[in-house]
Amino acid sequence: MSAFNHMNSYLRFCINRAKDQEISGKIFSQRFLHPVEFTDLGTLILFLEEVFDRQSFPQAFQSTRTIVAGEHDLSLAAETPSDGITPPVVRAARGSVTTFDVLVVSRRSSSWQGSVDWLDGGERQEFRSFLELSRMIDERLFGENR
Repeated sequence: MSAFNHMNSYLRFCINRAKDQEISGKIFSQRFLHPVEFTDLGTLILFLEEVFDRQSFPQAFQSTRTIVAGEHDLSLAAETPSDGITPPVVRAARGSVTTFDVLVVSRRSSSWQGSVDWLDGGERQEFRSFLELSRMIDERLFGENR
């Protein structure tokens, strides 16, 4: 089984709709067999947590909290990066509103830590939790004055 590394672990967020503080779109990654559609960040985080658990990458530092919110189709998750969407397809994916890459490097304190690269301009930003990432996305799409 091939190992995950920082390049094949990126999640490319292609945002196709951003209205009234709600976003939707698709995520492309070598971690998936097909693009994953999402209609809200809450449902998306639960799905991605299950994918991370299934692929054991990044491994959860501790697994003390469990959130159950319906069934997710984990058949979209690739067993290895070589089984997933090819790198050229991931790199070519774009959203009609914006596109950014998220790299989750660890999962501590029941949350995510990593970085976000804004492909439409802007510097890489580090985040210490999913809430912080969510706020960054919100500020980027809807501005600071909500």
